[in-house]
Amino acid sequence: MHFLQNLFETIRHILQNGGLGLLFLVALVESLPILGALIPGHTIIIFAGFLARLGVFNLWVTMAVVSLGAIGSDMLGYHIGKKYGMTRLNKYGKYVFIKPEYIAKAKEMLDRHSGKAIIAGRFNPVTRAFVPLLAGVSNMPPKKFWIYNIIGGVSWSVASILLGYAFGASYELAAGYVGKFLLFAFIGAVLLIWAYYFLEHREHLFDRRHLLTLCVNIPMLFIFFKMVEDVFMSESFMSGIDVSVNLFMVNNFNPLLVKIAEGISFMADTKMVAVVSLFVVAYLLLKKKWQVLTFYILTLGGGAGIGLALKHVVARIRPENALVSLSDFSFPSGHSIAAGIFFGCLAYLVYISKWKKGAKNTVYSVLFALMLLIPLTRVYLRVHWLSDVIAGLSFGLFWLTLCMLIFHVFSKRMQVLRALKKDNTNLL
Repeated sequence: MHFLQNLFETIRHILQNGGLGLLFLVALVESLPILGALIPGHTIIIFAGFLARLGVFNLWVTMAVVSLGAIGSDMLGYHIGKKYGMTRLNKYGKYVFIKPEYIAKAKEMLDRHSGKAIIAGRFNPVTRAFVPLLAGVSNMPPKKFWIYNIIGGVSWSVASILLGYAFGASYELAAGYVGKFLLFAFIGAVLLIWAYYFLEHREHLFDRRHLLTLCVNIPMLFIFFKMVEDVFMSESFMSGIDVSVNLFMVNNFNPLLVKIAEGISFMADTKMVAVVSLFVVAYLLLKKKWQVLTFYILTLGGGAGIGLALKHVVARIRPENALVSLSDFSFPSGHSIAAGIFFGCLAYLVYISKWKKGAKNTVYSVLFALMLLIPLTRVYLRVHWLSDVIAGLSFGLFWLTLCMLIFHVFSKRMQVLRALKKDNTNLL
């Protein structure tokens, strides 16, 4: 727990020393055409208000920094529009999914309301990046633009920061009832669901399979954070269950079952995963499946790295009556994380393969059985508490499904870029 507090203090120190500069850059870029589409700037600014409520940032300084960034951003957009017109936006906007109807909506707003559109457009996520540019294109007088730009930039910044600040107050109130870790899970779930439906509404990227993936992702996030919360509580829901399950395994000791458990457990051992992964990587290289290879390496490597970091952050001691002597920490179970990520990745590779349905179903059954059995063997060997393996498996499945969704979005965007590149080549 002492290590965790030191980690939080280190993060707080980093944010306090460099966070405001980063926040200014986010506000500066967030409403620029093209560049603003690449970052979730408004979400970050609202989150800055949340951090201000928790004491990481000063509220008034945060408002001032974001206001300056927002005003500067619109001024840049105005001068870009005045100098280049619509040339750059028409040329590069399609590469970051800026649709013509977004530009048309911003132009309609500006034609109808003139200066007031600068203020109203700032509060509309669709028109925010285009109204200043179109104001420059239409040669709006700089003095007039300055007045409305300052009003819009300051009011939007203050409203966004206060929204996050109010959420921070609600967070502190709710944390006393449901726990801070579960609230982290709730915040994460809200952001994931918002991102999913935002992308679906804007680009229509997903289908029912991806909705099912999200429906697995969110519960796994909550289960993991519930296990984390229980670790740091002296009396928790899982503490008694952990001890009871451990004693049950002691009373049902069987040498043959121990050997079987060790054999099954080895299927998710680091050496075994590394050997199999070498063959998988070699196969994907041979087939030139670069995107799938990237997905496999980042998902497996990233999950293993985060899992190892979590072990040192939580620093939970293994059961004293373990049947296998291990010196590292217990929470979360590394074998259980590997069971969720490694066998899940293999199942995903089988899913996108051209194997027959019967062969796929057989492999799915084996992988799913191993995914469940390996955590159980770690409990039977008494090298982990039950909460360790639940946390490990839930984190593994959360990370796997999150990477699957990110990989799908990345793949779709790469397809669009390749199609646009092909169209441009044909035109030449």
